[in-house]
Amino acid sequence: MAFRAFNVSQEFQHRYRYAALTDTIKAEVLGLNAARLFAVDPQATRCALAADKLELHRKAARGLAAEGALPLP
Repeated sequence: MAFRAFNVSQEFQHRYRYAALTDTIKAEVLGLNAARLFAVDPQATRCALAADKLELHRKAARGLAAEGALPLP
């Protein structure tokens, strides 16, 4: 999270010729470069993970935990 909030000041951009850290550059640093390197489509992977079996049963598990049948996470 800290890297997402970090910005290079205008002074440092001018004085040291640092590039501005745009949202696009931050996304590449935080995973898109690796996704490209390993031939992973990040959009397709997100969709596939949202429909996995664990995610499908998470709501039922929370209900059982609320009833006391399962320990709280």
